[in-house]
Amino acid sequence: MPFALTSNALPHSRSQSSGRRAVTVASMMSQSAAYLAGLSAGVYPEPTKFVDNWRLEHRFKPAMSAATRERKLAGWARAVKGVLARDEGEG
Repeated sequence: MPFALTSNALPHSRSQSSGRRAVTVASMMSQSAAYLAGLSAGVYPEPTKFVDNWRLEHRFKPAMSAATRERKLAGWARAVKGVLARDEGEG
């Protein structure tokens, strides 16, 4: 199942790095905020009914090869590990 986000750069990048489809939904942020307020007030229906009003804006499909994805993810993991190790040393 694809995950939904509102920025085009992030879902495109996420699609490439995860190897999964990603979508953006038109006006999702404003609709979501309004929906959560209405849901807490008992005005809006359950979430399954709310998603019926979403409109697909963009669909992203991964195009990166598995080998490239693994190499890039390993580099990202090394970078995060290095930052965490440096942070621990500054105590």
